[in-house]
Amino acid sequence: MKEILLLRHAKSSWDNELIEDFDRPLKEKGKKDALVMAEYIKQSDLIPEYIICSEAIRTKETLDIILQKINFSSNIKISYTRKIYEADVSDILQLISETDNKFNRIMLIGHNPGMERTVVELTKKEFPFPKFSTCGLAYLKSNINDWKEIKIGKTELVLFKNPKMFK
Repeated sequence: MKEILLLRHAKSSWDNELIEDFDRPLKEKGKKDALVMAEYIKQSDLIPEYIICSEAIRTKETLDIILQKINFSSNIKISYTRKIYEADVSDILQLISETDNKFNRIMLIGHNPGMERTVVELTKKEFPFPKFSTCGLAYLKSNINDWKEIKIGKTELVLFKNPKMFK
């Protein structure tokens, strides 16, 4: 059994129109929402063994907040890639399929529409919520033993949470 956590970055700031999209930081609301989700991840024991994070500023800031809250240990492997930024489903599935099989629970931190489309493709079901909101977390399970076996339609959405659900 392999488990996938897909986390969309927290709410980012549009205050400075001169900043490129890739370089936008989190808003204060985004930082608070990331803390809420980090607490949920910690309390629900959904801490991943391996994290693949977009190199965008807002995703790295989201990850930093989560790592602080869950008392990050060196047991969690982290890699950063630009491949998740503006990624389509095939890009995300490729990253998943290239994961070392010693990891059974992984987290990808990225952007929409890629996160939502990946849930839809992996489960072959419509996304059961109005949208994959910022700092939303999808938890999926796949009855596979090798990440290379990840297949469209062969994964179950166990849950979806977002910060609004805790307010």
